[in-house]
Amino acid sequence: MKDKPDPDLASQMQAARELLEEGDVREALVMAMEVLWRELEQLQDTLRAVQEDLPLDQEIEAADENQAEPTISEFIWPAHSGHVLH
Repeated sequence: MKDKPDPDLASQMQAARELLEEGDVREALVMAMEVLWRELEQLQDTLRAVQEDLPLDQEIEAADENQAEPTISEFIWPAHSGHVLH
């Protein structure tokens, strides 16, 4: 598991911070949101991989049926087209 963000993503977030300090708020926010979307997609992929590796026996399935809150797989993730509307 990664402890540090991708160096490319980290450098892009730094660039977004610099844009923000220069007063280019809109471009800084767009850049930061694109980085955050990529991070979210990576986290979703990791969660899916972990869920696939979890043992599914009758006890776990029974516990899931009795669970009051939805599991992560029951959430509907927003689709991201990769384009940010300006």
